[in-house]
Amino acid sequence: MNKLLGYIISASLLLAGESVYCQIAVSTSNDIGIGTASPTFPLQFSKPQIRFTSFGNYGAGTNALHIDMQNTDPRINSVNKVVFYNLTSTGHIDVEARSYIQVSDERLKTNIKRIVTAQGESALGKVLQLNGYSYDWKDGMVQRSVNGSGNNHQIGFLAQEVEKIIPEAVVTADSSGVKAMSYNYIIPYLVEAIKEQQKTIEELKVLIAEKQRTKNASLAAPVPINTKKEE
Repeated sequence: MNKLLGYIISASLLLAGESVYCQIAVSTSNDIGIGTASPTFPLQFSKPQIRFTSFGNYGAGTNALHIDMQNTDPRINSVNKVVFYNLTSTGHIDVEARSYIQVSDERLKTNIKRIVTAQGESALGKVLQLNGYSYDWKDGMVQRSVNGSGNNHQIGFLAQEVEKIIPEAVVTADSSGVKAMSYNYIIPYLVEAIKEQQKTIEELKVLIAEKQRTKNASLAAPVPINTKKEE
């Protein structure tokens, strides 16, 4: 398409007509297009891929959101958590991926302890306090089910209850006060609870085996026969 290119040379404005490919366009509605001459959105890219590249050392006091698409380590950086809300800002949106991983390198951790509370409560004691629920989301909180369709009915926990038992698993949004939780934080308690139960099972198996041996020994003992004739 034909565009006018302007050059400023020595405070003089030169206009020249030239046929060029539109790289950046601004529509009459103030929509900005990159690679398209007719943008219909506030910011529209015609390419199928968008790359954000940023290199630098960001201080701890920086509150900005950084999207770094480095080849070896792409990431979304923020001083605090990154929260995705739905359109009504009353809850979180679904985030999907083939897999989720969490950094768990021992070299990055300190103050490592087995999961036991200060009062000596076992992991099993924590798990026994948890309650599973089925529930329906209120209007405006429809979530997608496994097959992708809208579904109000879900199963899970109540964040307010879990917060009293495993506070590390619950996060409260700063702006809305909505509570969210990570179900992954419950897994370590489940693992330790199973191990506690298994220990109890093994102890009971030993006790039952001992009782069975005692019973078998008593059954195998000869029964005295009374040979005295009755008068």
